[in-house]
Amino acid sequence: MSNHNEGVTKIRRLVSRRKVLLVLDDVDNFQQLESLGICPKWFYEGSRIIVTTRDKRSLGNIRYVPYQTMLLNRRESLNLVTRLMFVRDDTKNTKFIEEVVGRAGGIPLVLTVWSRHFKQHEREQWPSILETLKGIPHGDVQKQLQLSYDSLTPRLKKLFLDIACFFGYEDKDFVVKVLQDEDLRFFPNNEIQYLVDKSLVEITSDGYLKMHHAIREMGLEIVRQENEDEPGQRTRLSDIRDVMCVLTECSGTESVESIYLHTSENLPEVTLEAFRKMSNLS
Repeated sequence: MSNHNEGVTKIRRLVSRRKVLLVLDDVDNFQQLESLGICPKWFYEGSRIIVTTRDKRSLGNIRYVPYQTMLLNRRESLNLVTRLMFVRDDTKNTKFIEEVVGRAGGIPLVLTVWSRHFKQHEREQWPSILETLKGIPHGDVQKQLQLSYDSLTPRLKKLFLDIACFFGYEDKDFVVKVLQDEDLRFFPNNEIQYLVDKSLVEITSDGYLKMHHAIREMGLEIVRQENEDEPGQRTRLSDIRDVMCVLTECSGTESVESIYLHTSENLPEVTLEAFRKMSNLS
């Protein structure tokens, strides 16, 4: 083929003569479908086109029947972890496997990466490794889950991180009211729907925003990596230990944009000096 149009013509001629099953994996924009000349009416009757995507908007105006990928249930998760980590069923590690499954939340990617990670270490180390993974996502999991985040615009990235850090399960109307900024002409209703289409956020039947804990932890890790050693150099503070460290040591900087502090514990006295350098705190 000497050019794009010739390729589209050949594809059209091929698919119009026979019943085909076409699978397009990980489509992230409509131009990819256009470049292949994907037009359902060209296909022979009875053909099937399966497209996997992180963003429903990648399908453009093509008519389609949506299928939402389901998380693994407890039994399926247990079977997957057991098959990946052990040669045969090992009842000695049942409690540990249950804890892994409960933490992974039914995401096959997390279960697979964690299982392989555990197998690389002695069993005596597994509990401590799991505790580490609860606070810091495995690099491979973080990299894969972050693909959807990396494709967002700067404004959507900011919204996603705000939801991950401060609004993990909150009334949608309340979140819109808090985050909208008339001066910047930012009204987050449409942006929230875009995050829903990207499968980064859910809206429950009673109007609450919901984020899978693995997605939320991915967002928290993005913020943590802004400066691993100095919380006061990050844009958002939501962990009580980080918040109290910054406030008691007066180590906040102009990088800090938002702080969330909710606890029933008795807190030490905080002076106004703690906020003096946080000039961008909203």
